[in-house]
Amino acid sequence: MKKYVIVAMSLLVCIGVLVGCTPAMSQLDTMKASVSYSQTELLVSSNADIRVEIAAGSREISMISDGVVSEMMEYCTLAITPLSYELYDKQMKFKLIGEKGEITGECKRAIVGINQLADIMDVESIGVVSKIVIMYEEVSVELELKSAAQGMIDYNAAVESVFNGCSAEIEPMFNGNEFLAEVHVKISRDNTSDTDKYYWYVSVTVDTDTSLYVLVDGETGAILAKKCSIVE
Repeated sequence: MKKYVIVAMSLLVCIGVLVGCTPAMSQLDTMKASVSYSQTELLVSSNADIRVEIAAGSREISMISDGVVSEMMEYCTLAITPLSYELYDKQMKFKLIGEKGEITGECKRAIVGINQLADIMDVESIGVVSKIVIMYEEVSVELELKSAAQGMIDYNAAVESVFNGCSAEIEPMFNGNEFLAEVHVKISRDNTSDTDKYYWYVSVTVDTDTSLYVLVDGETGAILAKKCSIVE
């Protein structure tokens, strides 16, 4: 009996050692784990009349900015922005052209704004996407797509830049190593500028009263601007 007790105690000691050796997540790790919207790709194109953006990545299914990350899903969405007034009321269809095939679909008008939107399913099945054809009435416009994410740091690096560069604002959002907020990370550009420079836009939401908004240089990771919104 004594032999069995010794063996059992030895096993408990071994388990305790293994658990004790498991590295705890750092504050940066827990912040990265709290990303509820991210982009891994953004394909873009435009002409004088239309601007196109195709974004892909991961997001919450519920998409509620409440400071808590819920169940996630992969997504790929198309946004078409009419740049001329004459196109605002046109119903637009699209054809995506990839190296392995094509996907066609129809856009729906956004609830707010002038954009027309579509969820794109199984985009991986057509391989690397290089072109899009926009169709409305009797008009058909083919545009070459390019990656806005090329040459940029990834979204994890953008989160790390915010963690390091906004420590005064971020630190109160932790309880020990637990991060009490959710993070949205998306690629953005200044639509008022003629340049095609893209940035990371990072928003950190604790609740409806407390948020941090940060603009991060897409190439260097430098913090370009930040705003902390706190309702007292």
